[in-house]
Amino acid sequence: MSWSAAPAQRGPDLANTLISPRPDPPRAEYCNVMMRCLCLTHPGCRPSNTFIHARTRQVRAICSRPRICVYPSLNQCDSLTAFCLTMCQLVFNPRRSPRYIYREIPQTRRIRVACNQQQRPVHFLRIL
Repeated sequence: MSWSAAPAQRGPDLANTLISPRPDPPRAEYCNVMMRCLCLTHPGCRPSNTFIHARTRQVRAICSRPRICVYPSLNQCDSLTAFCLTMCQLVFNPRRSPRYIYREIPQTRRIRVACNQQQRPVHFLRIL
């Protein structure tokens, strides 16, 4: 069975982080499937990636409150609410195929994003 990243939104906003309303693949395979679907395993494997499970407008709302931005000169803003996240950590296993598999760490935490001049999130910075 194959899974598609089609329901998720990926584009200029948060180009390195997928925003998806909810994980589609079964939890045990989510990171492995999504990292392959988004081509984050070629040419080399990305050591980690964080997926935000929320509607795009909810993530965009972080940037619409400039007074909440922690570093206004850098346009870095913190969320007021917690988001459901899946952090994927690379686990190297040279003796088995596939060689690169990911460990999933589900979390519900606040996040920090970088915002552009149009008050859109453009980069996921960290979990708070």
